[in-house]
Amino acid sequence: MAAVLAAGLALLAFQDPRALAERLSSDDVAARDQAALDLRRAGRAAWPLLERAARSADPEAAGRARDLLDAVRVRRRLTWRMIDACPGLEAALRGGTSSSRAAAARALAGFPDEGRELLLELLRDADAETALAAAESLHETHSGREWVPRMLDLLASPAPPRPRTVAELLSSARASLTADDLRARFDGAAPAGRSRLLELSASVQSAFPIDAAEILDLLAAPRARAGAVEWIAAFGRREFAVALEERLVPAAPDAADLLCALRRLSHPVAPERLLPLLEHDDEGVREQAVQAIPEDRDPSIDAALARLLDDPSTSVRQRAVAAYARRLGDAARGRILEFYLAQDGDPRDAAAFLLCRSREWTAPRARELLHDRDAVRRLRGAELLHRLDGLDAVRGLAEDPDEGVRRWILTKAGSAGDDDAASILRTLAADASASVRFDAVRALARGGRREDIEALVPWLDSAEFTVRHQATEAYIRHGGAKARDLMTRLLDDSDASMRCVGLAALQDRASPEAAERALPFLDDPDASLRRAAGSYLEQAAAGTRDPSLLAAVAGRLDRLEGETLAQAARIITSHGAPAHAPAVRRLLAEGRAPHEGRALDALARWEGASALLECLTPARCDAVLDRLAAARPHGPAVAERVRALAAHPTVAVRRSVARHAADLAMPDAASLLLGDPDAGVRCLAIASARRLGVAIPAPLLDDEDADVRLAAAQGIGDPAAVERMLALEECAWVRQRLAKDQRSQTKDQR
Repeated sequence: MAAVLAAGLALLAFQDPRALAERLSSDDVAARDQAALDLRRAGRAAWPLLERAARSADPEAAGRARDLLDAVRVRRRLTWRMIDACPGLEAALRGGTSSSRAAAARALAGFPDEGRELLLELLRDADAETALAAAESLHETHSGREWVPRMLDLLASPAPPRPRTVAELLSSARASLTADDLRARFDGAAPAGRSRLLELSASVQSAFPIDAAEILDLLAAPRARAGAVEWIAAFGRREFAVALEERLVPAAPDAADLLCALRRLSHPVAPERLLPLLEHDDEGVREQAVQAIPEDRDPSIDAALARLLDDPSTSVRQRAVAAYARRLGDAARGRILEFYLAQDGDPRDAAAFLLCRSREWTAPRARELLHDRDAVRRLRGAELLHRLDGLDAVRGLAEDPDEGVRRWILTKAGSAGDDDAASILRTLAADASASVRFDAVRALARGGRREDIEALVPWLDSAEFTVRHQATEAYIRHGGAKARDLMTRLLDDSDASMRCVGLAALQDRASPEAAERALPFLDDPDASLRRAAGSYLEQAAAGTRDPSLLAAVAGRLDRLEGETLAQAARIITSHGAPAHAPAVRRLLAEGRAPHEGRALDALARWEGASALLECLTPARCDAVLDRLAAARPHGPAVAERVRALAAHPTVAVRRSVARHAADLAMPDAASLLLGDPDAGVRCLAIASARRLGVAIPAPLLDDEDADVRLAAAQGIGDPAAVERMLALEECAWVRQRLAKDQRSQTKDQR
């Protein structure tokens, strides 16, 4: 309140324009700053004085007055929340750099109602990047389609920023695009702009009248014809197909796009044009050329296609084998089988698919391959036969001399899960290779038969760590007869990862009996073991609430760090007792509490909310006051501390007090903060004052902050004053919000 009165008194002191000019041109920087602050607080009533001062004979004073008048007019359109989100917002809107204005436009996306008018102004900014940022924000907030004309102008300009983004924005507003809008921009655009407009037209399927000569002119400009090519293909304008084909030469930078467009138009490309493109240096051109090969047979094309089966590009080989099969039919099968045997990955899969369509021809050749001397060819034959006839057709490979082949059938059998697969796995369980035997035994154990699970026991003591680790996990997972004993024995293992397996298994079975043995693992050098121990102990503490366990964990809080500290702190704050309060308080005092909210809740639960005053710091103010507000009634110590915080130099602290004043039943704090220098504090104080029945001073209706004016108008009990305020209000969103409130009040009164 004092600050509001001070603003009125300051205004009276400035009624003499000469005095105002003198103060604004003072050599004393502090005096000048105070003069500016007083005038800003005085609101609209100071504007005539500033306007007169701006015409002062003293150029320095006049300049400062103009700057101040411009600043207050911009500031009145902003809210403190906007400024929090973008601290340089006011300066940016007053003519900052283009990058700062673009940043302001992006920040305003977080304020769909409050920022809309400002975004519309930024949309008209001369800087294209700023205008684009404003359009993106308006689109993101679903704030109408006023940005469409500006973005169309931008797309048609010679060098728009981020043209793809502009086009995507306009595509999203296709319902707002008309053929007339596109045609009007097209008429005034340079070739590059025209090309982009045609691409947009094709993307949104919005055709507009265009002469053939205009399209042909664009096709004559290789660097600007992409849009024309896309437009022709999108709208199926086959009359331009010959013109496209004429430009289809190996040197064309857009040869791949031209081929794609001709294919979409179903226009056959002459072999003499296609042949050099099938051997083009660019794999994208070769790939498109393969897809553009016509159905009619031409020996030169067939020969070029056969050469492409050895192309260095995977995608070209994949396209080529499909085209080769389509053109040559049954005559291609032998070459495709050779291709299949020589390839890997997608090309091989494509060839396998083609071969499997000719089962009668492929099956005997695949069986013959099973007896080939070369293990890789046997494997390829097995893959084909497996595709054709399933696992039973290749079961003999379980005794193949090559381990790689046996591993292949092991993988297939392990994923099948039927009786045929189990039979193959039992054969492999007696394999000469120890690793094959182990993987087969492990796969059999997944079936759940007791004897198969117990077959893992010899592997539990394997000298090879990976085998021992996997065998142990599998034996425990599938419920081996000695699994429980094994879990506890693992806690004494010399390897940290094996101890992790034991802890995880005990936790899965909710077995807390090993909690005491797990405690030392919290200090282990191995991070995974510390994490596993913390997780296990959390479960054990939740289930048992064992005082000795909790005491042991609390005793380690001072030396634990990172994730382990977070786990231990969670155990104590969730399941601890008042005896553990000193350990938790130390974490807060040292700034080491991983979850301060949990720590505060625990102290409040153990010692009462008033004990949290000892933990109160500026950074923790909101969290502490939240808990104090929820725990009524409050004693005099709480009230005294909160009053002191209302005068704290840190804005965040005063905002917290203003936010909680009503819940803390402290009208004096709310009244004091109504005149705070910070707009956020004033706004939050108004909300608390309304709940407490504290009168809201009328000068706040003329506050420099739009949010404060709105809050004051909603809370003040003077309709006439609100009407006067609305008559001068700059922000449309404030007027709309108050009008809506008035309609609601009228409806309620009825």
